[in-house]
Amino acid sequence: MAERSYEYQRVWFPREMTRTGVRVTLSVHASYGEWELMRSRVYPDGRRWVELRRRARPGLPAFSPA
Repeated sequence: MAERSYEYQRVWFPREMTRTGVRVTLSVHASYGEWELMRSRVYPDGRRWVELRRRARPGLPAFSPA
């Protein structure tokens, strides 16, 4: 059985960002970038850390943040 290859993206959200704002941002990533939520963590100071993944697509460049 062939193993699937994934690419990953880590995203930090500041504590000032509302839960609704985080949800909307992640929904846009899921809808247009085909990302899925892999892990999430909320720190005691309110920061949020999210790890997303999507299947690596042959022929397309991997994600590279600007």
